[in-house]
Amino acid sequence: MAETATVQRHVHLAELTTLRVGGPADRLVTATCDDDVVEAVRRADADRTPVLVLAGGSNLVVADDGFRGTVVHVATRGIVQESDACSGVTVTVAAGETWDDLVVRAVDLGWAGIEALSGIPGSVGATPIQNVGAYGQEVSQTVAQVRTWDRHHNRIVTLAAADCGFGYRTSRFKAEPGRYVVLGVRFQLALGDLGAPVGYAELARTLGVEVGQRAPMLEVREAVLALRRSKGMVLDPADHDTWSAGSFFTNPVVAPAAVPEGAPAWPQPEGLVKTSAAWLIERAGFTKGYAPPARRHSRTSTPWRSPTAVRPPRVTSWRWPARSAGGCTNASASCWRPNRRWSAASSRNAGQNSVKVGSADPLVAMPITSSSTIANTASTSSTVPMIPVT
Repeated sequence: MAETATVQRHVHLAELTTLRVGGPADRLVTATCDDDVVEAVRRADADRTPVLVLAGGSNLVVADDGFRGTVVHVATRGIVQESDACSGVTVTVAAGETWDDLVVRAVDLGWAGIEALSGIPGSVGATPIQNVGAYGQEVSQTVAQVRTWDRHHNRIVTLAAADCGFGYRTSRFKAEPGRYVVLGVRFQLALGDLGAPVGYAELARTLGVEVGQRAPMLEVREAVLALRRSKGMVLDPADHDTWSAGSFFTNPVVAPAAVPEGAPAWPQPEGLVKTSAAWLIERAGFTKGYAPPARRHSRTSTPWRSPTAVRPPRVTSWRWPARSAGGCTNASASCWRPNRRWSAASSRNAGQNSVKVGSADPLVAMPITSSSTIANTASTSSTVPMIPVT
């Protein structure tokens, strides 16, 4: 392994996650270049050692037992731009770069297309995995290529956007868990002072424009951050109400007949509609405040938070109560923060031998053998064993 990588033992992973919980890793490799990332993963695979690859740690839950294997912390850095007055700007970004730092740079330099994705925690390399999106924008709208390490064929593979299988909060990387480790992402962004057309009604109202109209990029960013802060969704080390593991559930896309009376419904392709997870959560009986086994956010209906009393030894495994919400079972939250009590069972989107994949971190998933991690995906019912890779 190159001299740029550092290796530590028994480092508590709570230090590397936004949820601030998690026991020690047997071995932690901090990789600051692509070669080190590849070598660490390749060596662990060759030794048949469980691997957990993470960067920002914003979508990861680790139990008190920690991780019995090798954790590869992707700390790669680098942003390279190529500008053209006609085609805009092409920006190649290392996987370990902080996502919101990239958004700040884009707004400052007049790179349009990701301004509505302000305030999302995690790393750049994680964003293609779940096709991260918010307030009417998705990264698939601006991703040109994704550079990866293909663990099946032991080689570096660069995938064009058309080959990434992007969909609503999904991608080829999510559909083939464990195969690809994201090393970098290339974005194609427009140049100018105005952001992309506003595609979200709440954001449009905040900006005082109509859906489809454009607004100055800086104003879009400030409006998005204000909306997110009002819901406790901008990480603040001093505010425990903002400590979360990222997005938990996606808005269900279903047949129109499956939408409960009174629920929002937005038309989707193939005659389907998308309804609101938050609406279902509220009507499933999970109101703001406390509800076992996790604490509901005090400011909005979708997050779950980590109170100051949480300590890793209390995190062993976790069950979501099944409640009916107009035909939707197990409706819960799109973001969560654990409370003190956890139950030793698997249920919707959670289970032992799993690591959560989604939001903006971690980057890739693969099966693991350790029972010390807890996780979930924003998929359908059942436990999905996975391990992330940044």
